[in-house]
Amino acid sequence: MGKKCRLCGKLINNNYDLCYDCKQSQKNKLKLPKDYLANGYFNEKKILNIDLIDKTAKLIAQLISDKMTSGQLRKFYGHAKRIYNQIQNGAEFEELEVEIKKITAFVAEARGKNKVGNDFYRFICINMSCIKDYDTFMKGFIPHFEAVVAYFTYYNSKK
Repeated sequence: MGKKCRLCGKLINNNYDLCYDCKQSQKNKLKLPKDYLANGYFNEKKILNIDLIDKTAKLIAQLISDKMTSGQLRKFYGHAKRIYNQIQNGAEFEELEVEIKKITAFVAEARGKNKVGNDFYRFICINMSCIKDYDTFMKGFIPHFEAVVAYFTYYNSKK
């Protein structure tokens, strides 16, 4: 203890910028944008929207960091990454489309058991509805999910 919370001035651990109360207050203001992925993964030049790797990925990581474990997140990310690797090794997207869509069912089960929060469930449902072909999965969803996982690790370690 020796550092002050940058919002309220309470004394806090030197490893943090905010006290617990201020951090919780800020998290309560965070929400998945209503227009999240309304325009898909790519911009008009068919390039991945940079916000999905930066600003939006950070927001999602913050939203889910207190409502699930890194093990739960890695379980779902691992499933997606295995499919990605199979496609990289020559499998056709269409052969694995059912496996991709199963992610929604697995997350719904975890949500039903209260192992993941509603924000992560919404994140997966919206993303699964946007996956239509090779590009949307391999060049859209996977890089976006990778960024969320990376930021999750950062925000989860700040607990």
